[in-house]
Amino acid sequence: MITNLSLSSSVNLEEELNIKEDIIEELFTEIVDFILKNDKVKKISNNKYLFNDYAKEIEMDLYFCKNNEMHELNKKYRDIDSTTDVLTFVIQEDEPVIIDIPILHLGEIIISTDKIIEQAKENNHSNIAEVIILISHGVLHLLECHHDTEEMYNNILNIQNQTLEHISDTKDLIIY
Repeated sequence: MITNLSLSSSVNLEEELNIKEDIIEELFTEIVDFILKNDKVKKISNNKYLFNDYAKEIEMDLYFCKNNEMHELNKKYRDIDSTTDVLTFVIQEDEPVIIDIPILHLGEIIISTDKIIEQAKENNHSNIAEVIILISHGVLHLLECHHDTEEMYNNILNIQNQTLEHISDTKDLIIY
């Protein structure tokens, strides 16, 4: 399966997080590839088009912003008057539009850089580890993996941790 991923930001990621944008793009690709190959994800995903050979290509977008912009988005779209670490907007919930090569646009992940820094400190790990965790969380939501129950929440945490471990091993990253 071909993945088309795009990254954009309203902040300078290198200044904010001390991580170059091309590193985040590379991590995004590796996270998506790893998660798509995860058998547990295939079992818990509610996306009926993704894992049945319908889609030849998938697309998703990743956007970074500050807390104030995240707060506005959270209030506008979820009616919650506070900021959050990650928002996802799933595009493909109904029947996909069929074209010559079925492309499944899954949606957009929005992540707060302020929350990355805050949560990395709280959890005693690096900004890059928090980026991996939040991108993983967003990707899982775009794949329609939800955490409505404690069991599902634990499944999501487990997959996020597996992803973090896999990326840190393959990239030889210092995450703590």
